[in-house]
Amino acid sequence: MQLALVAGAFGVTLAAARGRGPWAGWSCAAGGAWRGRTGLAALPVAAAGLVVALAAIGMAGLALWSVSFAWRWPDPWPQSLSLRAWRDVGRWSGAVGQTLLIAAVSTGLALVTAVAWLDSGDRVGRRGQGGWLRAVIHVPLLLPQLSFLIGLAGMMIHAPIGPLAAVIWGHWLFVFPYVMIALAGPWAALDPRLDRSAAALGAGPWRRLWRVKLPVLMAPVATAAAVGFAVSVAQYLPTLFLGGGRIATLTTEAVALSSGSDRRVAAVHAVLQAALPWGVFLAALALPAWAHRHRRALKGAA
Repeated sequence: MQLALVAGAFGVTLAAARGRGPWAGWSCAAGGAWRGRTGLAALPVAAAGLVVALAAIGMAGLALWSVSFAWRWPDPWPQSLSLRAWRDVGRWSGAVGQTLLIAAVSTGLALVTAVAWLDSGDRVGRRGQGGWLRAVIHVPLLLPQLSFLIGLAGMMIHAPIGPLAAVIWGHWLFVFPYVMIALAGPWAALDPRLDRSAAALGAGPWRRLWRVKLPVLMAPVATAAAVGFAVSVAQYLPTLFLGGGRIATLTTEAVALSSGSDRRVAAVHAVLQAALPWGVFLAALALPAWAHRHRRALKGAA
């Protein structure tokens, strides 16, 4: 049933994008009605700002819950504050370590795979990036996670690998498509004259990759890594199914603690779950800017 719903929604979207069916005329008419209305163009920006504001309010509420000692209804503010939940490092340090390890390894593997894929496409004239092979990458994003992971979990029963390796592999399956989506556009927009000039000077394919392409694309690569890291941190079902409940991450612990009675501990895990991707995104913005601080043309290129 889930697969049928996803296939139907995907078919409607594809038909509308190609301008077929009854939705095509409606979308064209709606597009014509929007032309010339510059005020309406600000609606998506306002909606995005509203989402960011709601997320910030939610994060502030979680942070407040993590330090509240007694907060009874209907008091607008906690009666007392305490760092007891944060001081109990043993309750959340293990989940933080597992989360960092799984996210770092799966994102690193996804980056290596994506760069190898895109660079090999350059060497063969980008033939390897189109057709059915490119579509296969997005299969984990199109199929419902539950039905997809049940089959993977059954396969892992007979696989000679441990639960941690299985979880890393499962995270890689979902991180790799997002890394490819984030990196494929900037890679295709890279000026091919840079590569040709390096080749004319005698640089081989590997040297051109390490000394020309990757330094120029440092900001997009860092952004793709941050996206992949965030996707890995948020994975719940792959960790639960492929790890067999033996791998504890911030996401699995936050979900388990959300139904408990100690909201402070649950809030600590939720804050850490959100803080790790934010820190990586900030690093993805800061590191390329620092590395390219003496190169004006490369500053802020993402």
